[in-house]
Amino acid sequence: MPWAEAHRAPLSSDAAKTLRIARYSLWTLRRSRTWLDALDTYQRFDPRVRAYDVPDAETPAARRDLSVAGDRFSVYGEYVLPVAGTKSAGSTSSAS
Repeated sequence: MPWAEAHRAPLSSDAAKTLRIARYSLWTLRRSRTWLDALDTYQRFDPRVRAYDVPDAETPAARRDLSVAGDRFSVYGEYVLPVAGTKSAGSTSSAS
């Protein structure tokens, strides 16, 4: 929130709560070596259950087709994104 507050970015109370939870949960990954180790560990997970490929930490992760829980992205979109105050990638809005 300090960055958002410093730049006067409007945050809903849900978004502020999400940021607090993320900071609490992810603080152990703040050092680059720890983050890179976590990415390496994730990349070694069974590919059938991994949602992303992260072959290189310098490039964006690539989303994978899933053979286990193949509907997880739509479930995340339905339950997680509204709480975070964002729209899912499949959402559309129409302007009149």
